Amino acid sequence: MSTIRYSSRVLRVPRSTSVMLAVAIVASASSWAQSAPGTRPVDNYPSRPIRVIVPVPVGGATDILARALGQKVSENVGRPVIVDNRAGGNTTIGLALAAKAPPDGYTVIFAPNSFAVLPSLYEKLPFDVFKDFEPLTLVASLPNVLVVNLSLPARSVKELIALAKAKPGQLNLGTGGAGGTTRLSAELFKLMAGVDIAVIPYKGGSLTLTDLMGGQLQLGFPDALAVLSFVKAGRLRPLGVTGRQRLASLPDVPTVSEAAVPGYDSVGWYGLFAPAGMSKEIRNRVYSEFVKAMRTPDIVEKLSSQEAMLGGSTPEEFTAYVHTEHAKWSKVVKAAGIKPD
Repeated sequence: MSTIRYSSRVLRVPRSTSVMLAVAIVASASSWAQSAPGTRPVDNYPSRPIRVIVPVPVGGATDILARALGQKVSENVGRPVIVDNRAGGNTTIGLALAAKAPPDGYTVIFAPNSFAVLPSLYEKLPFDVFKDFEPLTLVASLPNVLVVNLSLPARSVKELIALAKAKPGQLNLGTGGAGGTTRLSAELFKLMAGVDIAVIPYKGGSLTLTDLMGGQLQLGFPDALAVLSFVKAGRLRPLGVTGRQRLASLPDVPTVSEAAVPGYDSVGWYGLFAPAGMSKEIRNRVYSEFVKAMRTPDIVEKLSSQEAMLGGSTPEEFTAYVHTEHAKWSKVVKAAGIKPD
């Protein structure tokens, strides 16, 4: 038997039990110390590095923005923010890993808009996007630009539609992956404009632009960031912007909606998510730290220079937006018969 003094009382317990109690007391004290100055984990958050899982390769727009934002959060909180690229499977590999992470605020996910499209593309996923993740905030959105090869006679969206209807199936366009915005923008355009245009999927946006400028493709819907330099250099002709607003750098290029297809709207976006089950206090702290970083002048300038619109929605607003996006694009995926790459 061993004795353990608790307050003014002496307890007699078996030796094995005393060891277990001692361990529990030490663990409790350690947990309390890590939560100082209060007793809640949120009071001392973050006390260790934060991991940002990015489910796409290094170097793309998603990765670049995630790193810029992570660096700013790190500067603000005084802890490392580590970007962990887990590419593959149309973002499903990285998301599957993130879904299993503890919901303690030390793992967040920076994902593109294909997040909301995955349930429509795959009959079975190793996670549930609506149950295994918690949306935190919309970080930024970016429109695409409908561009054509210079040899194509169409000089407006109306002329392009007329040409496509006169030559059904003879024009072709290049797009990225099945769940990406370039593909979704193209399929939505075909459906709403009532045109038959051949869609040729590519593995990379740079390859699409190369063939578009080379004449192997007649048109495409690259994102604004990727195509602006080629448009300004006169190597591609812009016909319309896919979002609801014109671009500041292309003020004379109308939106597709105002040019010929009323109601057309397609933008890519980047959002911040967390594993489901996070306490509301931790969720709000993580959200506030990333939104604070988003609103710093250098991040705002970086986004505006790339024609991106700054987000900053609340978790509730972003959750509603993700559901709206899923409902919208699931109809397009079904109608266009889009299959996973």
